[in-house]
Amino acid sequence: MYALMGVVLVLVLLAIYAAWRIYGNRYLAPTEEASRFGPRLHHVVSNKYFVDEAYFALVVRPLLALTRGLARFDKLVIDGVVNATGFAMKVTAWVNGAIDRVFVDGLVNQAAAATLFVGQRLRRVQTGQVQAYVVGIMGALVAIWVVFYLVQT
Repeated sequence: MYALMGVVLVLVLLAIYAAWRIYGNRYLAPTEEASRFGPRLHHVVSNKYFVDEAYFALVVRPLLALTRGLARFDKLVIDGVVNATGFAMKVTAWVNGAIDRVFVDGLVNQAAAATLFVGQRLRRVQTGQVQAYVVGIMGALVAIWVVFYLVQT
């Protein structure tokens, strides 16, 4: 690891020395640089060794294509599954609500209605007048006597 750092340090120092030997304290115009180093080397160096172009072609473009593909997959597959699941849950909730309203609530409401009906009928019997109770008891005794008589004969 330290050996590699040493090699890089030596290369940097050599590049600094070469730049000082070429330029010194003066500025070279681009046309002078092109004539001194050759048009091809000048073109490569002036375009920063085409690092930006290579990065765009090898990293940025493939990543953009990948993200477009993933966005399409998300829109078509993931969103489709999520929306279908949501629709299925809405249908299930509607069916569950209908069953609850008709059967569960219906049963409870019918029990309440039956209790109300019986209570209203029994309220007539429970008047608080002793004479009405005696008449009821007498009617029940007569009904029992009639049943026994019919069964005996």
